[in-house]
Amino acid sequence: MRPIDPTYAIIIGASSFPDSDWEDSNAFRESATAMKDYLLRYEGMNIPQENMLDLFDSTKSVSDINKEIKKFLTRIKDLSIKNIIIYYTGHGSFTTIDQRYCLALRSTDQENLSVSAYKIIDLGQNLRRSAGDARFFVIIDACFAGAAVEGFITQGAHVSKIDIDTFDALPSYGTTLLCAANANTMAISEKSSKYTMFSGGLIEVLNRGVSGGPPFLSFADLHPHTVRQIRNKYPDRAVRPEVHASGRSDGDMASFRIFPNLYTFQSNQKEHTAPFEKDFIAGVDTNISDESGSPRTYLFKKWNFVYIISGIMLLILIFEFYPRQITPDQSTSTDAQRNVDILKKPTDDLLAKQAVDDSAWAEAQKDGTQVAYQAYIDRFPTGTHLAAARQSLGDLKRQADDLLEQQAADDAAWAAALKDNTQLSYQAYLDHFPTGAHASFAHQNLALKKQTADLVAQKTADDSAWAEAQKDGTQTAYQAYIDRFPTGTHLAAARQSLGDLKRQADDLLEQQAADDAAWAAALKDNTQLSYQAYIDSFPTGAHLSSARRGLKGLKKRLVKINRLTTSNKKADQRPLKLDDFGCEAGKLFKTKNAPNCGNLQ
Repeated sequence: MRPIDPTYAIIIGASSFPDSDWEDSNAFRESATAMKDYLLRYEGMNIPQENMLDLFDSTKSVSDINKEIKKFLTRIKDLSIKNIIIYYTGHGSFTTIDQRYCLALRSTDQENLSVSAYKIIDLGQNLRRSAGDARFFVIIDACFAGAAVEGFITQGAHVSKIDIDTFDALPSYGTTLLCAANANTMAISEKSSKYTMFSGGLIEVLNRGVSGGPPFLSFADLHPHTVRQIRNKYPDRAVRPEVHASGRSDGDMASFRIFPNLYTFQSNQKEHTAPFEKDFIAGVDTNISDESGSPRTYLFKKWNFVYIISGIMLLILIFEFYPRQITPDQSTSTDAQRNVDILKKPTDDLLAKQAVDDSAWAEAQKDGTQVAYQAYIDRFPTGTHLAAARQSLGDLKRQADDLLEQQAADDAAWAAALKDNTQLSYQAYLDHFPTGAHASFAHQNLALKKQTADLVAQKTADDSAWAEAQKDGTQTAYQAYIDRFPTGTHLAAARQSLGDLKRQADDLLEQQAADDAAWAAALKDNTQLSYQAYIDSFPTGAHLSSARRGLKGLKKRLVKINRLTTSNKKADQRPLKLDDFGCEAGKLFKTKNAPNCGNLQ
């Protein structure tokens, strides 16, 4: 069933991104196909094929796609009233320089988003220039889709709740967006799922319809049911969609209804069966109409129907019995029947209104939101459940206020932790808000701070140990540093110093060996020349003092030998030297004090 006004659709997006690192996804393609099927199908939006522009998985550049959209809209520009549905599914991102939200196309180069991705601000300007007087219904299934508001809604602020004070105050123009996620959240497309999380939930609601809802649905109607569908399928990973609308003096675009409620149409097409063979039957409140002027249809349980029929039957019996007891003529009986009919009508009306009241209250309880309870209160200002609705609304508002207060405290504590930027500040935040909005960042910063502190402590210990090793200056000290800090800052220097000391030790050992060998040779010769040669070769040798004593002892003995020989020599004989006798002195001079070579040291 088509909306009254002409409706057009534009499908954009991609399932493959060859010039980027974004992951390809069949869920994008399946979601786009299912949405196109709903828009074209007779049981769906029933949009004529010529009223749809399909650009999904197009290989054209962003400039060419922009021209295609402009060309498509130009041919319908002269229509004064029209609805335009824009659906996108794919990857959403932000440009590097100006941080503009943009939609990825098949031709998008991830490293040059500014010129190759479809910036949402450009899409919005193109739509306004080409069909500024149209109603825009924009569906964006991408990460950070809430950021798309900047391209379409220029009134200044995001809509925090849907204004549904009256059902009939609908805008004649404007823009409304249904987004897969807010401006800071990643949308989800699981590999195991046929559709993306958001499109899968939305398509399910569109194809199934809304029980007890009006003949046509708005984004405001679709949103809570889509949220519920997503939560049911993904209880632990559900990403909540958002509705945004341009606020106008003549109403809220989010409440403008153009999507057929297939549940209502399918129910009307079915042949009614006996009331007791169904769990539910249809009742009509002729005093309440939707925007098309048709009576609204509501559902209520069969036991209510049983009570209604029983009450009517009892009234009929009462009014049939008493008149016949008073006067049996036919005219009196006819009057009695008329009285029964007259009394039955207000009773039926009251019961029908009560059924509508109960049904609306059940829907409000099922939704469980401030918007739902406020809608019930506005619609039934004297309803049976008014007090309960106000109580529930008050409880939710207090919960919302508490949540806002807690969030404000959370944000303030996080700001203080960031300002202090210490382990203590981040730990204090986590102690007060273990599940706070910034808990994950606090854990990351705390871990980073601890890692930094550990590195500083390790560097301090490293430097201190190196200073001690340098102060000691021994092989043992340098080796101890290397063993303790195998990857230390001063490892190379420690190895260099240790190598130098080892080479010095080796040189010293070699020098000591040469010293000992020279001294052994000097002792073996035991002459003035051998001792003097050792002293000349090793002026700082280990045996220097012994060599000097040996040389001195030989000189003294030489003097003594000269004295002994002077008294016995002939007149022309020269004084003898020790070298003349050597160790044979004892043999030449048969005296008691003759020198002994073994004792000359």
